[in-house]
Amino acid sequence: MKKLVWVMVADSSRARLLGTDDPAGALEELEDMLHQDGRSREGELVSDRPGRNRNGSSSGSHSIGHEQDAKKHEMVAFAKDIGRRLVQSRQKGEFERLYLMASEKMLGLIKKELDDETTRALEQADALNLVQHSVESIRDHLPHRI
Repeated sequence: MKKLVWVMVADSSRARLLGTDDPAGALEELEDMLHQDGRSREGELVSDRPGRNRNGSSSGSHSIGHEQDAKKHEMVAFAKDIGRRLVQSRQKGEFERLYLMASEKMLGLIKKELDDETTRALEQADALNLVQHSVESIRDHLPHRI
């Protein structure tokens, strides 16, 4: 799977890895990563509802305890998986240059997971959610020579 240039497009539940040996050429799809928990609704991810506490001085009640944002947790977990994949592949010499396009939230989370060497290999990082686009459309969002 060694390619000169890798392009990773991602959102909170899917990441596609594309690559090429020709900086001016077409991309080919190398891998499609799915994170099923990222597709779940929050109610499906949280197994228990927070406790309720009736406030004696008012007629209302409010949640007690800290509710974890399960959707955010799954997004962070997937970003860690993507970052780990990119770092390990760079260490193995599977790519020389990297382009990253992800939804705005995912972009920051993924970049946070990259080590210094992988960050140096990162030619361009754009907050674009292109994960559902065709390979040709993704290529159109990159410079002519990548």
